[in-house]
Amino acid sequence: MREIVALIGLTQSLFFIFLILSKKDKEQKDYFLSFFLFIVAIELLYRFLINTIPGLENKGLAILYIFYWSTFGPVTLLYIRFTIKKQDKIRWADIIYIIPLFIGLFCLKDFYFGNIKYNSFYEYFYSATGLTQVALYFWESCSPIILAYCLF
Repeated sequence: MREIVALIGLTQSLFFIFLILSKKDKEQKDYFLSFFLFIVAIELLYRFLINTIPGLENKGLAILYIFYWSTFGPVTLLYIRFTIKKQDKIRWADIIYIIPLFIGLFCLKDFYFGNIKYNSFYEYFYSATGLTQVALYFWESCSPIILAYCLF
């Protein structure tokens, strides 16, 4: 049942992306909304695939999870800025929001190329130690913190 819901949501996300991008007189906020829906589509694709193909939650799809969790908060914040505050371009200071993505990708090096083989990203996440553990917790907490900031 979960895979059907994920597939329906994925289809809807892609349909709305098509509608937004086919609109005339697009503004910057339209691109952010499309990117936001693309991120949601990636997460729904991830959920669909891990629920339909057993064993796929290990190495193959961890990068989708990292991408989703790293970009969801920042893209939401930028969409809100472009919509409510009428910001018209990305500022240099906004580049700081992609740091969690690079941290998450950097942490995947041990997961993909390390000597220890993990059954899933979750096993790797909870068995990480030292700087990798700190980096993973930082990566995981950035989007929720940014989303909480969006509320204010």
